This record gives sequence, C-alpha cells and structure tokens, in this order.
Amino acid sequence: MTWKILLALVTLVVFWSLSRSMPVVLGGWVGKLAGKTATRLDDHLVEELDDASGRVALALGLWMAWQALGLAGRFDTLVATVLLLGVVVTGAVLLFEALVAVFEFFSDPHDDGGREMLRPFEARFRQLAGGLAVLTAGVLGLAALGVDGALLGALALTAGLVAALSLQPTLQELSAGLDLIRGNGWRPGMRITIGEQTGSLVAVGPAAVTLDAADGQVQVANSRALGAAVVHKE
Repeated sequence: MTWKILLALVTLVVFWSLSRSMPVVLGGWVGKLAGKTATRLDDHLVEELDDASGRVALALGLWMAWQALGLAGRFDTLVATVLLLGVVVTGAVLLFEALVAVFEFFSDPHDDGGREMLRPFEARFRQLAGGLAVLTAGVLGLAALGVDGALLGALALTAGLVAALSLQPTLQELSAGLDLIRGNGWRPGMRITIGEQTGSLVAVGPAAVTLDAADGQVQVANSRALGAAVVHKE
C-alpha cells in the first residue's frame, strides 16, 4: 500500500507541476514552433489555451492519482467518478475556448472599426460554442457514469440533427453578416441601398442589417443584404 500512496503523490506532483507550467510550455516552446508555421491560427490557439490546458492537466492528475491508490468499494467508485467528471468538464471548457479562439481568428477584419462591429457576433458564437461544449460534456459524463454507448450515440445523433435543422437559418444569417463585415468591408455611416430601402448603415448584427432611412430605422436580413445591396461610394 505504501508504494501506491507514493505513486499517487508522484503522479499528483507531476501533473500539478505540468498545470503550473502550461503557460511557459505553450507560450515558450510550443509558441516558438507555432511561430515558424505559415498560418497564425496555431499562434492564436497557443495564446488562448494555456490556462485551460493547465486546468485539464490538474483534473487529469487528480483522477490518475486516485486511480493509482487502487482502493475498492463504493466510496472509491464515487470519488473516481467525480474526478473523472472533473476531467470531462475541464475538457469541455478547453473545447469551448478553442472554438472561440478559432472564430476570433477567422472573423478578424484587421481594423478597429470592424472589430467593434464583431462583438455581437462573438457573443452569439459563444452561446453556440457553449451549447456544443455542454452537449459534449453531457455525453462524455453519461459515458463515465456507465450509460450504454448505443443510447449515447442515438442521443448525440438526435441532438445533432435537431441542432442542425433549428440553427440553419441562424448560422446562415451569422455567416452572411460576417461576410458583410470582413469580406465587403461594411462600416457604420456607409450609404447603402437594399431593395427599396436606402439609408446610412447603423450596424451589422448577427441576424440583420440596420439602416437609418428617411422614415426611421429599418432592418434587413443579412442574407438578403449580401445578395442585393448596393453601396454608394462617396
């Protein structure tokens, strides 16, 4: 039993040290390797995920240290399950932050005016990414609790299909709005005509464009604006 306790302590110290050194490891060694690649996506991920990676390492170390003790009984099973769920939760947080980091990288219009307009889009994407992370954690958590794999697969498939069908219009408008900001360079104050509506651009939101027209503010769906708008050059 003594050597099991020693092994558990060594495991805990190793993973605790790893969790504390993640910013150094990712920001230093891995960051230097990422800096040599052609894309900046990996650099962006390295910058964003150091803290989340450290939390995953610590949760994994706690679970593995408890497993190393080799105890038996209901209490051991309960603690092991709770610690394993901790690994799942911290992993879901890591997934969430990775998705947000990727979104921020690909949507960046590289100018201050565009970044200011992206805030509502990032908030909406955070909601979507959070839902995906929660669903992933839920499925893995149920698996850790011993729920049948076939049932979990059916649950995940059903949830994925429902989400794909229900979110399709939202994602379409979100993508069109990002194209207007990043690709077409729309900024507040531009004079724009969409169909019969002509006005000054107030904002591009996740769902619709807001114009300040002669008879007041009007909103037009992003997808319609993307295909039918005329920008008046001044």
